[in-house]
Amino acid sequence: MTRLERIEKQKKARNHKLNTYLGAIVLAFLAICILVATLKGWNTQKLMSPPEVKPAPVEIKVQEVKAVEEDYFISVDRWVSQYVDEFFTTKSQRSEMRMIMHCLLNRESKHNGDTGRGDGGLAIGILQFHQETWNGYRKLMIKEGLTETIGSPLNNDQAIRTAVWAIKNKRATAWGPIARWNKGRYLEATCPMPSFYK
Repeated sequence: MTRLERIEKQKKARNHKLNTYLGAIVLAFLAICILVATLKGWNTQKLMSPPEVKPAPVEIKVQEVKAVEEDYFISVDRWVSQYVDEFFTTKSQRSEMRMIMHCLLNRESKHNGDTGRGDGGLAIGILQFHQETWNGYRKLMIKEGLTETIGSPLNNDQAIRTAVWAIKNKRATAWGPIARWNKGRYLEATCPMPSFYK
């Protein structure tokens, strides 16, 4: 074997050895990368899993009932504001009338249009109108062009508008709480007489 052949053989052996080492290093590096990626992926998946949440039907039911109650009171508040603003012009009278109307609504029915009949079965609806009184007020409102029908005291919207009109027209003592206040029976269930009656 010539010297040149021997050098060539040594060179090939070195290259083979070097290639083997490099291959082993590359494989080791890939194995480490795969291991790290696997471990990291498992941890990320575990951390990103959302916690198990069980619905609470009792809370949902309470929220639904609350929403219905709020809607009812919002309607009553809206009607009071709308009709007080329709029949009264000054800020002080509007403020006082809002207070008086909510007092009456509380005293007569606790703001409840489905309340029972008071005054021995004669008073009905959210503001406890007697049918005869209701008919008389509504006929006067028809004459004034404020309505076209007698309607019903069981209609909360109509009842609130009719009560505001009646108080505007000096008929506040038709309601017991204001009549009692007027007679000085302040320790009973009362509502104040409108100050603008004086």
